[in-house]
Amino acid sequence: MSEYEELTGSGQFVKWDTVGQVVEGEIVTFTADGGRDFDGGECPELTLSTDDGFATITCAQASLKRIVTRNADKLVPGAKCRVTFAGTYESKNGTPGKDFKVQLAPPAPVQMADLDAF
Repeated sequence: MSEYEELTGSGQFVKWDTVGQVVEGEIVTFTADGGRDFDGGECPELTLSTDDGFATITCAQASLKRIVTRNADKLVPGAKCRVTFAGTYESKNGTPGKDFKVQLAPPAPVQMADLDAF
């Protein structure tokens, strides 16, 4: 047996198929322009550490992109995040859109060591 752990990339990309689908976990990374939308343009990308491994959420859908862009300063490593596919709607141009709900719990505060104990 090797002493090395095999590392993987960013994980499985999330496909939003079912209304009510939830992906939750601890934020590993968030980038405002690290993902690619359906046309190859830049969009936000969020990677979570979940019970099933890493999940990468490309935030190209309009409602999800709007939520994460407006709250980018809160999407920090260690915060807990839950993304729910909340439903569908008809967009302005008549095509179906997906609506999302994003919930966030801030990371646990860091405990400072008592240096006098050393």
